Amino acid sequence: MRFKIGFLFSLLLVVSLTTIAQHLRHKGSLGIKYTEVTDSLMLRQRLPDRHGILVKDVMPDFTAARLGIQPGDILVSINETDSLYLSDFRQLEQQLYEQEPISITYIRNRKKSRAVGSVMAGPKESTQGEVIYGEVPYQRGFLRSIVHKPTGGGALSGGILHSGTRMYLY
Repeated sequence: MRFKIGFLFSLLLVVSLTTIAQHLRHKGSLGIKYTEVTDSLMLRQRLPDRHGILVKDVMPDFTAARLGIQPGDILVSINETDSLYLSDFRQLEQQLYEQEPISITYIRNRKKSRAVGSVMAGPKESTQGEVIYGEVPYQRGFLRSIVHKPTGGGALSGGILHSGTRMYLY
């Protein structure tokens, strides 16, 4: 174990990057189940937009629920990105981080509305134990750690992140 830790810190010194690190941010989540709206549905309902995301379900206490989004709403714009295709939506969804501002334009009952707020964190890890996040200043960035502490003892597992470089310690 001592060898692994000594080796890891030596490796961190060698691999040191010169970029300025940012604080570890938690991923955000809209908290919805969805599908792409077809062109025929948009035309049949005489909706002004041609593409969108149909909200099938909304999870409580997530971003969409806090913004008042409901099942049946059609999302047509997120953060000023118009004409939402499924691929666009998935890419935008991956770029959401907790506490960032968000603006969603949606259609409900053939009327466009806009909801503005901040992104809520995505679902937390489900684990038999505790996940501990930490960071300490190091050179021009931060050393970050993610440690899994199992309930009832057992071996700790975790990782250390340095300026975007991921290294694992088991």
